[in-house]
Amino acid sequence: MATISSAGVGSGLDIEGIISGLMAVERKPITQIQTQQSGLRSDISAYGRVQGALSALQSATQSLKTGSAFAAAKAKSSDETILTASAASGAPSGSVSVEVSQLAKAQQLTKGGFASSSAVVGTGTLTLEIGSYSGPTFTADPEKAAKSITIDSSNNTLAGIRDAINNAQAGVSAVIVNGSSGAQLFVTSNDQGTNNAIRIQQGGGNGGLAAIAFDNGATPGGLTEKTAPLDALLKVNGVDVTSSSNNVAGAVDGLTLNLLKTNVVSPATVSVAPDTETTQTNVGNFVKAYNDLNKILRDLTAYDPATKKAGELNGDPTIRSIQSQLRSSFSGVASNGGFGSLSEIGLGFGSDGALSLNAGKLAEALTNPTKSVSRIFATTNGVEGLASLIDTRVTTMLGSEGLVTGKVDGLNQRVASLDKRTTALETRMTSIEARYRAQFTLLDVTVASMNATSSYLKQQLASLSSSRG
Repeated sequence: MATISSAGVGSGLDIEGIISGLMAVERKPITQIQTQQSGLRSDISAYGRVQGALSALQSATQSLKTGSAFAAAKAKSSDETILTASAASGAPSGSVSVEVSQLAKAQQLTKGGFASSSAVVGTGTLTLEIGSYSGPTFTADPEKAAKSITIDSSNNTLAGIRDAINNAQAGVSAVIVNGSSGAQLFVTSNDQGTNNAIRIQQGGGNGGLAAIAFDNGATPGGLTEKTAPLDALLKVNGVDVTSSSNNVAGAVDGLTLNLLKTNVVSPATVSVAPDTETTQTNVGNFVKAYNDLNKILRDLTAYDPATKKAGELNGDPTIRSIQSQLRSSFSGVASNGGFGSLSEIGLGFGSDGALSLNAGKLAEALTNPTKSVSRIFATTNGVEGLASLIDTRVTTMLGSEGLVTGKVDGLNQRVASLDKRTTALETRMTSIEARYRAQFTLLDVTVASMNATSSYLKQQLASLSSSRG
């Protein structure tokens, strides 16, 4: 039998081209499956956009779900060079006069006379405590544990002692100032007020460390007091108030005063009023998130008759269900707050399903003492408001058994199933191609053999003819 070194040599046929054409026909089912998978993956991607927009809408409802979100208050000082103020949610409206006679100060101790920050001071131990002094008597704060630090040859310089104090985290901080007369150490309490005074006791060692000791002046040659600890003293509506900090909370319910300087000549006035701007911003963010979702849903389900192009999810019943459920959340909630319709608070729907917001109407509704915008959005006395309704429905949609999650899971399962079919068909294609190659190889060999026999017979006949002649 003839040997064929290349397909088609024996027969003269384009065997590779023939097999390629046949396999293209055989692979049509795989191509169709790949087209289906491409469409399914496009749907999955589209649902990813829907999930993202739903999550954004849900996030926008969080600042509107509770009544406290509508109780924001703002405080204003008549003289912000004297003090500033902030109001907590629910702070009652009104005004108070504030007269500051003394600012709180943190105690600061100092010691100079060192040649440089690398000057050796001494060795031993330093015990740092925070508390209060009554004359020479020191009372330690039981909630602030004393810290003991060891000073030895590894850290006995002024800089080493500074670092050891700072690393102890004892409620004090230390710095060195290098001036024309040498280095000077400063030790300052981290907190203001008379209850945050410093005591530093020295023990053991060679005695030089006594220069860093302080016990309200009872330690000769030690640190001296540069700034005494002071409490803030003020009058609020004529009532005396003492605070260990210049950040005064609790003198007036819901109000925090930040004292900046004294004003014994003329009291400052602090006014508290509802902060409707925050609520308007939160409602505006909610409207934007809803409209962003609405646009995505409309784009995905749109159909353009001119171009005859449809959105990825055109005709998808799941999208219609999402639109319907969210839109129904707006039904009847206006009456929760005593309003006849949502248009009274500036909300309305356009023909494209988008929400509109009239900021002026919303601002007016927020200041109406006879009605409540809060009850429209927030859950009150067990009655779910708009924000809570949408939050609940989106949570259900995105849950493990939810409408959207179920749809995406179903699409992923179909892609996986088609992957298995493709794998099986690819295995079959390998077998079919092998069969085609075997058949055409046999054809090639057979034709080559026939051609060889034909040539032999022609030679023999020609030989006979010439011998007879």
